[in-house]
Amino acid sequence: MSTRTKNVIGAIIVIFVLYAIIVSPQAAADFVRTGFQAIADGVRAVFEFFDAIING
Repeated sequence: MSTRTKNVIGAIIVIFVLYAIIVSPQAAADFVRTGFQAIADGVRAVFEFFDAIING
């Protein structure tokens, strides 16, 4: 992919994200909150896995 194509796709994504935030800030906040919660749950699961391995 050319650099210009990547820049255009990046700009479209940024514009879409800004539009989504402006039109529905509560839904955008819920989406971000859900994403961070999923990441936190994944990290917690990894720590629990290694804790179970170490402690038997």
